[in-house]
Amino acid sequence: MSRGNAIVEFAIAAPFLILLLVGVIELGRYEYFGIIVANAAHAGALYGSQSTTAAADNAGMAAAAQLDVGTNPVATLTPSPAPTSFYGCWNSTTAAMATPFPATSSSCPSGQTSVQYVQVTMTGSVKPLIGLPFLPSTLRVTSTATMRVKQ
Repeated sequence: MSRGNAIVEFAIAAPFLILLLVGVIELGRYEYFGIIVANAAHAGALYGSQSTTAAADNAGMAAAAQLDVGTNPVATLTPSPAPTSFYGCWNSTTAAMATPFPATSSSCPSGQTSVQYVQVTMTGSVKPLIGLPFLPSTLRVTSTATMRVKQ
């Protein structure tokens, strides 16, 4: 009798174990996709931070982000919104940036210097391996990278 009990218990537990395994795989895929999106945004911002002329090259920053992704069959990514460049006042006393402003240049308060930044936001979507009713049909991931422009 005890030999039959093990088979019955496994038959009851197997669907839950398979569902748990599928969930772990999906979470791993989503996390992997989040890393891809973050790295692409970082690559675009890194390109824009190389010089003030690169910071003005929105198409170049978007292209650098796309090149970082390569031909990834899992993900479809787009720079959304377009990469931007903005200025902010850097407070050397507190080693922090004050509120950013979109103007091309500024007059900062005493003790602060005007610093240019670039910002790239990447948005992507990925479909789950198995369409389950409690999972969304697509998952959207957004990542933003901001870097100071080399001056």
